[in-house]
Amino acid sequence: MFKPTVAAAVVLAVGCVAYGAQAATSTHRTMRIVATQHDFHEIGVGKKGPVPGSLFVFSERLAQSGKATGSDHIVCTFTGSWPVETDFCRAMFTLPGGTIVAEGASARGPFTVAITGGTGRYAGARGVVHATPTKNGETLDFVIDA
Repeated sequence: MFKPTVAAAVVLAVGCVAYGAQAATSTHRTMRIVATQHDFHEIGVGKKGPVPGSLFVFSERLAQSGKATGSDHIVCTFTGSWPVETDFCRAMFTLPGGTIVAEGASARGPFTVAITGGTGRYAGARGVVHATPTKNGETLDFVIDA
């Protein structure tokens, strides 16, 4: 007699073994990109600065090894100032061969957000973007799971 619970357990076990084998052989692709802000807008900012829910919308020019390589478009929602000022941001990076989408909490210092997808050569991308602020923008270190 065939029991659904045994079949489900077998499927789950096989799936876990396959996932473990895939995770063990996973590699990462990295790239460093310098972002320079060129457009910035604040929406819904209070008299004394941002209030929870205020939006910051901006774009940056992207360069790799000093050569123009694309652009990004970012929307951040101010979420509060305690214990530190933070925003929740969603970004689309347009690069040769496709786009990368990332999102997560950002702060006024270095921060890391999750890569949640992409198109073209980055379709289904996962990983992280480490952002380090600079005087005119930020340095972006992409770590893409391959």
